[in-house]
Order: sequence, then structure tokens, then C-alpha cells
Amino acid sequence: MNDPTSNNTPASTTRSGFSWKRIVRLAIQFAVPIAIFWIIFKKIEWAVLFENAGRARLSVLLCAFNVLILTVPVAALRLRYLAQRLRQRTMPFGEFCRMFWMTYAFGLFFPSQVGGDAVRVVYLGRRFGSLAAGFAIIFSERLVVLSNLLLLLGISFPMIFPLLTSHPDWLATLPWIVYGGTGVLLTVLILMTGFSNHPRMARMIDRLEWIFNHVRSKLMKSLGKTETPSDNSDHFRSSLKTLFQPGILMMMLLYTLAVQTVSAYGSNLFFLALGYDIPVMVNLFFNLIAIIVFMLPISFGGFGIREGTFIVFYGLFGVPAEIALLISFFSLIGILLNSAIGGGILLLFGNPLEIEKDLSGGPSKRK
Repeated sequence: MNDPTSNNTPASTTRSGFSWKRIVRLAIQFAVPIAIFWIIFKKIEWAVLFENAGRARLSVLLCAFNVLILTVPVAALRLRYLAQRLRQRTMPFGEFCRMFWMTYAFGLFFPSQVGGDAVRVVYLGRRFGSLAAGFAIIFSERLVVLSNLLLLLGISFPMIFPLLTSHPDWLATLPWIVYGGTGVLLTVLILMTGFSNHPRMARMIDRLEWIFNHVRSKLMKSLGKTETPSDNSDHFRSSLKTLFQPGILMMMLLYTLAVQTVSAYGSNLFFLALGYDIPVMVNLFFNLIAIIVFMLPISFGGFGIREGTFIVFYGLFGVPAEIALLISFFSLIGILLNSAIGGGILLLFGNPLEIEKDLSGGPSKRK
């Protein structure tokens, strides 16, 4: 397999590091939030927004933030479960949850190229002996969680459809898109695991492995780390074969449902604090959509996209734009709170990328 780092420099990139693709991407990430916020500012009645904010019940808001904090350990349990099943090795939950919460601080307070997933990859790579193992675990989790989100989205749609106060034409095609996308994704993954020796499937897997090597090279460069050669085992293919056991798939679906349900109850408390009673199923459906939308790399940290999504979606259920915007602000505060907790853990226990003996199972440097 060719090393992607050995290829010639693309035409869009000069020796000085100038890249037209990067400039265009940055321009989009700046322009999209500005355009969305400009539309929001024209639509919002700010006197109504401040009036509703002043009437919010602080005790209910505090309960909502406490509920959102619970989403982090539940998500940590999900990743820990998958890592242990894929690598057949146990990990203490306390240490793993501590690392997982730290990654929230990396994703928000540190440069964007050192995101939370990057830290998790390095942590798991050191824990299991190679970066290839860490990449395989994180990539497998992303595949399963995305499939779970699409499946739950399609299942929950018939339950929230009668609650809609607005019925745009595009909404009727959503179940077909969701079920079709889930079916295609699962079919491709099953073919990759069951027919990995077929020439066409082998070429597809080789291409994915090339992407893994390319991403790994960029990750290590951004972290300023020297990559050690990985072992010869095929972490990617072995992870996919283990992943498609019915028991693992069912447990991952239950973990994903638990994370989203806890988050939905937190959002429900936000609405109650403002005097609105929104069914939990609506908030659950929104969370499923929002996660997929926020994956789009068209803004920094989801700013602008988050607020616009809240206003458009909840508007379908008759929620005023001012209330929806306040809920988006409360949601952002919840994200910042979890990141701040991760930052506090980071300050107390140190950078998980530097304490190699702790992460590799060796004797701890700290008492």
C-alpha cells in the first residue's frame, strides 16, 4: 500500500503551506454563521426574548444542566464497552471516564485540529499498543452511532408527525431518506465484513485504510508527535468483523438511545423553565437530527448552524423563534459546562497525551 504522505504536493498547495481548499473552507465556515445570525437578528423580537429569559425558573434550569452532565458518563460507557469488546481487554471506568471528559476540553478550548476524537484516538492507541487500534475503535464507534441515529430517527418520525403544526413538503420524504441511508450504510458495512476477500471489496477497504493512514499522519503532525510503526495486524478489518455481532450492535443501540434520552429530558426541562411543555419525544427527535446536522463542517463549533436548526425545527411544532433561540443558548451553556468540567479534570490530573505510563498501564507518576 502506498504511503499517502509520500505523494507529491497537490497543485492547490504551495511549499509555503498556502492551500486554496483551506481558504475556501475557512471562508465558508466564517460566512455561513454570519449569514445565519444576520437572518436570526432580523427575525427575532429581542424585547420578547429578554422578557422570556427574565421569567425563566432558575431552579428548573439548574436541574436541566445537571441532567445534561449525565450524558458524558453514559457516552463514556458506550465507547468503553465497544473498545473492550473490540480489543478483548478491560479498562477501569473511573480512568476512562476521566479521560473522556478531558476530551471535551480539548474539543472546545484547544485548536480545532486537536479535537476530542483525536485525543481519544491517541489514548486508545497507547492503551492498546498502536494508533491503528485507536483509529479502528473510534471509526467503528462513529459508524455504529451514525447508523443508530438514522435508525432511531426513522422509528421516532411516525410518533412526532401528529404533533407537527406545519407540514412542509420536504418533511414527507424524510423517512425514506433515513431508512434508505441506513439500509445502504448497513449493506456496505456487511459486504465489507462478509466479502472482504472479494477484489472490489478489498480495493474499497484498501482505500479506507489509505484514508486512515492519511488522517493519522495529519493528526500526529498537528499534535507534534512522532508516530511509532503500528503492528501488522489488520485492526480495521478485525474490528468490523467483531462489530457485526448481534449482541454488540444491540448494546450500542441501547447505549445510544440512553444518551439521547437523557439529553432529551434535559431539553424538556429547559422548555419547562420557560413555561413550555414540549413532549420528550419531540426533543429526542430533534437531538437525532441536530447531531447529524452539526457534523457538517460548515461552521466553527456549530455556531450559527445550531441556532438556525433550533429555530427552524421547533418552529414546525409552533414554538416561537424567541423561545427556540433561548433553548439553543441554554444548550450551548450545557456544552460549555461539560467542557469546563473537562478542563477542571485536565488541570487536576494532567494532559492525557503526556502521561504515557498512566495510559499504557504502567506505574503512575502521581500519587
